[in-house]
Amino acid sequence: MSTPQIQIPTVDDGKFAPGDDIVLAGTNLEMVTNATFYKQDGKTELYTVSANANGKGTEVSTNRRNPDNLGPQRVKLAVFTNDSPPVYSNKVDVTFVNA
Repeated sequence: MSTPQIQIPTVDDGKFAPGDDIVLAGTNLEMVTNATFYKQDGKTELYTVSANANGKGTEVSTNRRNPDNLGPQRVKLAVFTNDSPPVYSNKVDVTFVNA
């Protein structure tokens, strides 16, 4: 049995201040347990936070760390599972703003 691939999640193109909740929509998200933020280059990891999928696996909630000492900028966000090895989604763009 193969692990289902996480489809490319989408996020409202909102602006997220420290502590704000971020909700991603997609499919096959029921196994998601964490989310990682990256610099805009998509390679440099900023930090990882927990993520919670809803029962249907179509939404995942996570949040921006408060405080995270990051100024306004565009970042990339990927969600992933606890599987071994983890299954990552494609990265989506998120905008960080000051509180």
